[in-house]
Amino acid sequence: MKKYLLSLALIATGASLFAQQRNFIHINPEHKAHLDKMQKLIQSNQPNIKNKPTGIQQRVIAQAFYEEGILESDSTSYVYSGTRGSKYQFDNFDLSYPTEFSNSYAPIFIYPNENSFPSNMQADVIKNYEGNTIYDQSNAYYRPDGKMDSFIYSSAPNDIWKTTNYFNAAGTLTEYTMESTAGDFEQVKHLYDNLNSKVLSDTIFTNYGGSTIEMQQYNYYTYNANNKLDTIFSKFLMSGSESFLAITYDNNGKYKTLKDYNVTPLGAELFSVDSFTYEPGNDLYSNWNSRYIFAGFMDFEMNTQMIFNANNFPDTIVIKNIDNQSSTEEVNKIAFIYNSFNNPERLHAYSDDQFMGHANFYYEEYDDGETSIGKISDQSFEIYPNPVDNHIIIQNKDLSTTSKWSVSLTDVLGRKVFAHELLLNAGQNMIQLPELPTGMYTLNLENAREGKVSRKVMKK
Repeated sequence: MKKYLLSLALIATGASLFAQQRNFIHINPEHKAHLDKMQKLIQSNQPNIKNKPTGIQQRVIAQAFYEEGILESDSTSYVYSGTRGSKYQFDNFDLSYPTEFSNSYAPIFIYPNENSFPSNMQADVIKNYEGNTIYDQSNAYYRPDGKMDSFIYSSAPNDIWKTTNYFNAAGTLTEYTMESTAGDFEQVKHLYDNLNSKVLSDTIFTNYGGSTIEMQQYNYYTYNANNKLDTIFSKFLMSGSESFLAITYDNNGKYKTLKDYNVTPLGAELFSVDSFTYEPGNDLYSNWNSRYIFAGFMDFEMNTQMIFNANNFPDTIVIKNIDNQSSTEEVNKIAFIYNSFNNPERLHAYSDDQFMGHANFYYEEYDDGETSIGKISDQSFEIYPNPVDNHIIIQNKDLSTTSKWSVSLTDVLGRKVFAHELLLNAGQNMIQLPELPTGMYTLNLENAREGKVSRKVMKK
């Protein structure tokens, strides 16, 4: 499967920022595997944002990547049904919407009892193109409860894979299998605690061209006093090697350090250290420093900085690579342009201030089914002032009786930043707001009998 493009080119010193097959990235495979693991852990520590009560939304229907000096582009198209949508992941080094459905559903990457598929891509069909030629396609199939049942990837008649997910009665993913038309097979099983709230272990079985299915890898997990993931231990049965990842958190429960160790006959040997800092009010890291250790010597360092705009979205991502073995340094930059929905519409890529190329993203609008559900009319309330400062007034124009309502604010990423229970009277109802960053929010009003309405508000 062809992989994009921007991804590890941003990480690799001396590589093209828009690396394609003909000009691919130069990076130590160990570093790539480590970054993939860290990236998924980072994304798992973000709040679940699938169900955003924001009414009219956008979902990506196409993306195209253009390398400077090359006319042919790489592109991807997406087809949806119903209210399923997409979300751009800024903490994904691909810097693109997914080009295929992920089979990385291990519970350390998502929280148990949430949707089993990555919430950032819920399309039915994904097609990838080189120029005007389709080179692979993925088709997803969903259960009635919205969870992904299976998907099929095909790039040629003899390269077809089917991934199938299995769930327990609580709706938690317990197993998935991958099977190819060539007879290759992979199976991943997850074991949980009695509440289905914590994964205890994973076991991976494979059969590639052989006659028997063999256990390849075993992972088990430990948790701290706050039930946060503390350590991941991994044993690779074919090679006999072992490793573990130790995790610490800051006072807000966000990742502070991730330390990756290889287990040797002489004891634990530190392989890498990742550390994170955050800006107040933003769950995305503002700085990610990743250091790779070889024989006690730091041979490679990557520093990623996110510079945010007024709406708390990354305006620029700066990735600095330092290779101590060759004494070289490279600085890569990604600059974003957004549309009115705060979705990235275009990005420009630079390496050491040289323009390397750009990407375009195309969207369609759809109703996610989360606005004005129930009996209440959207015109029953007036919300002011807008923009808001430290309070907001809800003018109840239609309801004559006092009733209890849930009031909440969600940011543009769908994260709940304020929640309040209110006895809503006829006429004016004032609510004091906490200190919030400037930007666009959605005010949600919900009552079990009357239903729910949502309004966009701007915080000054």
